[in-house]
Amino acid sequence: MKISAKIINSNLITVFIAFAVDDFCLFLIKTINDQVCEINKYRPQKLIKSSRYIESFGNRIALLL
Repeated sequence: MKISAKIINSNLITVFIAFAVDDFCLFLIKTINDQVCEINKYRPQKLIKSSRYIESFGNRIALLL
């Protein structure tokens, strides 16, 4: 096998792996987005309550510093 054929094959394999990783990352991003949308749609009271807890915790930390 010629060196040019080996270089072309290795580049094609690299591009294929890059596309596979890209597709997998897009799938994960879509999954996370769907979960965030579900949280925002069905659990707004819990989000408000948790943000209040975080704010309260931040205020208490600020008082200690």
